[in-house]
Amino acid sequence: MKNLAQMPKRECIINEFITLRLEDGQAELYLNGEKFRQCKYLFIVNPEKNLGANVNSIDEAAEIFERTLEQAEAKENITPEQLGITPEEMFWGHCSNIQAWVEYDYDTRLLHSNLAFPLLKKLADLGDKNARRVFREEVVKRFIDGTDNTRRFLCIEEYIKNLSEEELGVIVPPSEAYAIAQIERITQDPMQITSLGADRSSHSYNVKNRHINGIYISNHETKYVPKAVLELPYLRYFSYFGKGLKAVPEWLSELENLRVLKLSSNGIERFTTLRLPTLEKLDLSYNNLTTIDFSGCVLPNLRFLDLGNNKFIKIKGLNTLKNLGALIIFNNNKLKHLPDGLFELENLGSVRAGRIIEESEEFKKLKKAIKKNFKKEYYKF
Repeated sequence: MKNLAQMPKRECIINEFITLRLEDGQAELYLNGEKFRQCKYLFIVNPEKNLGANVNSIDEAAEIFERTLEQAEAKENITPEQLGITPEEMFWGHCSNIQAWVEYDYDTRLLHSNLAFPLLKKLADLGDKNARRVFREEVVKRFIDGTDNTRRFLCIEEYIKNLSEEELGVIVPPSEAYAIAQIERITQDPMQITSLGADRSSHSYNVKNRHINGIYISNHETKYVPKAVLELPYLRYFSYFGKGLKAVPEWLSELENLRVLKLSSNGIERFTTLRLPTLEKLDLSYNNLTTIDFSGCVLPNLRFLDLGNNKFIKIKGLNTLKNLGALIIFNNNKLKHLPDGLFELENLGSVRAGRIIEESEEFKKLKKAIKKNFKKEYYKF
């Protein structure tokens, strides 16, 4: 590769695929002769400030300083010219960055992720053998070592999708990767990784601190909850939507760290005695339950309970849910009266029960009694 100083004034050829050109005062990036995007911003770094030994990527530096030319222009109306930076100097700065990135084997830490990964992917698509070799490796590596924003970017842009068991086993313990592979085999549907929390609209799992802590199984053909879920010891959030589930599995009580359990829209007809000391939110809405009894359950931290849109005739044992703060029981047309025990719940702050029950004098008394306890966060599911 030629030295940058030897390059023509307004063009910089990095390799056979990458060329930068200075056009109308802006650095334009070309791949195989076609314009890819404009290289728009460089970091403004105060030389009196130390990045610190823990900064390992441009993404991390960006989060520390939050000072790109874009932000400076927006907040302080500072232009490169006002800082004494000419368009040519900006151009050569971009050229230097891209050249270093190539020379260091497409190390995505050297560019911001919103440029590094689209650029690497395009180079791989164009036939760059080196880009093809390192693309998947860089995606997995940066998901492990990158910032939260980097992981979010990789998920949203779908760079990290359809991971093999081996690839996932680099991110999380192999036993957890094997569990996901088992679930995928049972549901016959690949799951997508996310760092944002399980996605209601997708068949996905969430990774935090290199463990799977949330999972959303969405598959209309599955008629049972895969027991492979038990191999995920750090699971905090579990949602299952399968349409064919008839009963709440007893073994769910083995998920001892679970905080949120969503079994909505499954056609469930039978409840089971749950013993989940850490559970805070339980959603059993849109099922076919007619009776339910919480008397034998161990749910000391349950704060939110959704039993709406079922076929309830009788709801028992609510008085044992001592920390319950919000209850939903609307759209149960055969339920004509408030369930027993609600006046015993000192932390209850909200009950949604439907028009017939809410027009009763008993409900009006309850509403008045619990008004002081209402907390919006109970409904942040």
